[in-house]
Amino acid sequence: MERCGINVLGVAETHWTGSGFFSTTDGEMVIYSGGKIHRAGVAVLLSKAVAKIMISYKAVNERILLVRIKASPFNMYMVQVYAPTTDAPDEEVDRFYEEVKQLLLECPSQDMALVLGDFNAKVGADRLEADVCGPYGLGTPNDRGERLVEFCQENGLFITNTVFKHHERRRTHGCPQDAGTGTRLTSSSSVRDGGSASQTPAPTMDLTVDLTTTWRGQASGSR
Repeated sequence: MERCGINVLGVAETHWTGSGFFSTTDGEMVIYSGGKIHRAGVAVLLSKAVAKIMISYKAVNERILLVRIKASPFNMYMVQVYAPTTDAPDEEVDRFYEEVKQLLLECPSQDMALVLGDFNAKVGADRLEADVCGPYGLGTPNDRGERLVEFCQENGLFITNTVFKHHERRRTHGCPQDAGTGTRLTSSSSVRDGGSASQTPAPTMDLTVDLTTTWRGQASGSR
């Protein structure tokens, strides 16, 4: 993280159980959320400087973790996710998106909310939904990709890694499930929504996040 200049790093598939946080020998903070068995799991790593300005965190389950950080010009309300795979039943996928939606509804109105992580989705290239996707998706969309696009439309989110023209091998990760194409798309999205909430006074700082952010309304972010 230090070498790459990253202050906040989201991790999916930790396969850790339980939830909590700890500090590394170098001073970074690791916040994690898992289940009762070694399955799924998510985490957020904070640099030593950012760890000092964390406001709060909420370990929802083995697929969803919320971390709130004091930042400038907006506090950051980050939801790290690991969506069910294509083999999961539709009911599990619907439950996952409902839980993420509930967190977005709870986002303080003055916060910059980001949803980042592994959505296990393929939204495809050259989509017509310019309010949700950029022109640099990959291949043909799958059912989970359509579900992600629908969710973004409903919640004012934008799939930001479809905006930047990267080599195809950098648009997917993990082992391709379709020969030669890859079906796992790591996406980050953001939104400003929710009601008011009290804030704990803390120093502010500019942050560099490992995934590109976007905006709705007046909020903005940069890599």
